[in-house]
Amino acid sequence: MSHIDSFDSTSNAPNTSVQIDRLTLELVQRVLSTDLFSLTRSLRTFNSSRSESKDNSKKWLQLCIAVAKSQDAAEARRLRLPSIEYPDLPVSARAEEIRLQIENNQVVIIAGETGSGKTTQIPKICLQAGRGVRGLIGHTQPRRIAARTVAERIAQELKSPLGDAVGYQVRFSDQTSPNSFIKLMTDGILLAEIQRSELKLIITSATIDIEKFSTHFDKAPVIEVSGRTFPVEIIYSGPDIVERDRNQAIVDCLEDIEQNQKPGDVLVFLSGEREIREASLALRRAQLSHTEIVPLYARLSLAEQSKIFSPHKGRRVILSTNVAETSLTVPGIRYVIDTGRARVSRYSFRTKVQRLPIESISQASANQRAGRCGRVADGVCYRLYQAEDFEARPAFTDPEIVRTNLGSVILQMLHLRIGDIRDFPFIDPPDSRLISDGYKLLEELQAVNSAGKMTPLGKKLVSLPVDPRLARMILESSNNGSLNELIV
Repeated sequence: MSHIDSFDSTSNAPNTSVQIDRLTLELVQRVLSTDLFSLTRSLRTFNSSRSESKDNSKKWLQLCIAVAKSQDAAEARRLRLPSIEYPDLPVSARAEEIRLQIENNQVVIIAGETGSGKTTQIPKICLQAGRGVRGLIGHTQPRRIAARTVAERIAQELKSPLGDAVGYQVRFSDQTSPNSFIKLMTDGILLAEIQRSELKLIITSATIDIEKFSTHFDKAPVIEVSGRTFPVEIIYSGPDIVERDRNQAIVDCLEDIEQNQKPGDVLVFLSGEREIREASLALRRAQLSHTEIVPLYARLSLAEQSKIFSPHKGRRVILSTNVAETSLTVPGIRYVIDTGRARVSRYSFRTKVQRLPIESISQASANQRAGRCGRVADGVCYRLYQAEDFEARPAFTDPEIVRTNLGSVILQMLHLRIGDIRDFPFIDPPDSRLISDGYKLLEELQAVNSAGKMTPLGKKLVSLPVDPRLARMILESSNNGSLNELIV
């Protein structure tokens, strides 16, 4: 066994604060993250008892044994690390550079075009950099299906069953094990688990303002990786398609693809479920030959969402919301039809209502959508709007923190003891009126008191993975024996 020399049970116990501080640092570097809190607390307790006249040799022996056990467990995990191979992707060619930046910096920003391999290869680079042994490599995805499919892909590349070396966790489903090194998860799961001060943060995206992020994180290093996308031809429409003609425009595009383009599947971006149902009906009425129509949106079950990955004959047309815009890669796509719109969640502090209006997407989102059809071969993107319309759109999408009800965010920050949201250094700070509205809501729900401190009821609300208003209704209905009626 290879133990920390300073925690040798045969040596004398530390008797100075300097020695204790050094041992605390060694704990951070050597033991499992799951043991770090308890071992650090034990070391502090031992330090506090040094001034007493009691013999502390027994306590020191117990602490040394616990540290040795944790270090042996970390070494056992290290020996189980899977072998790592990189496919021929742009990120793979920069793996060594990325690894060194991860080792030497707390925050690294990696900007890569779609198809560069960011999503699947960077977790493997983190493994090679020594991460994932004492803790987990957390890999966030915005959607459940993205978390699962990315986990499946990385597990396949590491030649490991899903749930072993690589797992995933989404709301109400945890497919990880004690042997896991990489854990895919949604953002909410990560927020509930962040507790470590030595956290390393790797930000990857094809659509963010990298200079703004780098400046925010004290000039964090930026690595730009080119994409492996094939050329994509952009075809704009004439005058903007009015609502009654939008589905017909989609049918016209599909007929043009059938008559003038090569074989390949089609990904159609629509703004919501209703629009998907209406477009599906229009396409079925058009009776396109050898064409399979498949919907894709967040509320579908994982089994229904997985249909897009199943083998098929003929041409498959996938009608999707922006769930297919980012990390989720739909295989075989040669053509994209972009309506240029999406439902965007916006909260009004005046009306106290969270709305989902249909809005024009940003240039970054439009380019991301176009990139979906250049992954396997030359692609064509039909934009159902004019080039002038595209040029007039904002470069980036508004961050959600500036357009959402902050009640849940404030409650989580109080629970995690992050501090007052007004003092938190957001990259894009929310409006002060939204912050005040969030506190007012929580006070009405009795989750915080008049001083903005979390109440015992607030601690119960934060444990439920739903909006605070719904959580308050659930708790109250439980107290009144009407929980079944509320859930129905």
